[in-house]
Amino acid sequence: ESDGPLINPLRQHLTYTIRVHKDNPRLKKGAKIRCWMPFPQEYRQQQDVRLVRCDPEDGYIAPKDAPQRTIYFKRTVDDPSEPVVFQAEYEFTTYAYCPMPNAADARDYDTSSELYKTYTAERLPHIRFSEEVKRLAGEITAGVTNPLEKARRIFLWECHNMRYCAEVEYSTIPSISAKGLATRRGDCGVQALTFITLCRAAGVPARWQSGWTTIPVHWNMHDWAEIYVEPWGWLPVDPSYGLTDSDDPRVREFFFGNQDPYRLIVNLDFGRELDPPKTSFRSEPADFQRGEVEIDGHNLYFDDWDWDYDVRSEPIESTN
Repeated sequence: ESDGPLINPLRQHLTYTIRVHKDNPRLKKGAKIRCWMPFPQEYRQQQDVRLVRCDPEDGYIAPKDAPQRTIYFKRTVDDPSEPVVFQAEYEFTTYAYCPMPNAADARDYDTSSELYKTYTAERLPHIRFSEEVKRLAGEITAGVTNPLEKARRIFLWECHNMRYCAEVEYSTIPSISAKGLATRRGDCGVQALTFITLCRAAGVPARWQSGWTTIPVHWNMHDWAEIYVEPWGWLPVDPSYGLTDSDDPRVREFFFGNQDPYRLIVNLDFGRELDPPKTSFRSEPADFQRGEVEIDGHNLYFDDWDWDYDVRSEPIESTN
C-alpha cells in the first residue's frame, strides 16, 4: 500500500564507547594507541548519517564507499593511571526495505558484466566452490533458471537444514562456509557465508552485509547477505532470521528480499582492509563490529578492552 519500498523510518541515536583496561602492561607514558570503531554506511535504506560528537575530537571517518566503515582515533598516553576511553555518538535514519520481489519480474543476467563476474566468483578461503558446494547448489536449484527462484530455494534449504548455534571466533575457522556445510549449523555469519557461497556457485551474485541489530532490549551484532537480481538490484536476505511463523507467504518469507528497519549497517563486505590500515593482526579479520585496538603496533584482543553500545530508536513520520 506504500508509494515505494522504503517504509516505517526510524531515527536512531547511538553512542559507542571503548575502554582499554587500565592494567594493560603496554599502557606506558608515550605509548601510541590506535582505535577503530563502527560507523554507519550511507546506503539505500540507511540515510542522513550525522556524527554528533566524538572523543577524541579529531576522529577520522572512512569514506562512504569503504567496504568496512570506521571512525578512527589515536591517542598518546600521557598519564598511564588515567583511563583510556574512545567514544563516538552519531545519528542516522533507517527504513524497512520492502520491495516484495516476485520471481515473475526477475530478469536474466549480463554474465559479461564486472558485477556478475565479481559476485559469482570464489573468494578463498571463506567462499570456495568445493565439489560438495557445486553438487549441493546444483541439487537445490535443479531445473530452475530464474535467478530469484534459485536464491529462494537456497534460502529455504538453509531454513530447513541449518540450525543456529553460538559460534567460536571467526579468526579460528579456516573456511567459514565449509564449516557451515560440514556441521549444518552456525551463527548468523556462518549461515550468511554458506548462503552466499551456494548462491554464487549457482550463478546468483551474492555478497556480505553486517553490523548490528537495534531492536530495543534485544540489540546485538548481526550478519546477513544480499543477492543481486534485476530489476531490483541488491536485495537483502537474512538466512539466520529465516522463516516467520505465518500462513501468509509474504510474511513467512519476509526476510528473503526484504528487511526490517532495526539495523545498523556498517559493512558491505567481509575481510577488507580498514581505513587507515591496521598494522597488527586484527582480532576479527573477517567481520568488523566491536572494533579494533592496538598499542605501539601490537594488537589488543577483545579481553584487553570493553565496549559499550547504547542505542535509541524513535519512529518518525514517513514521507513515502
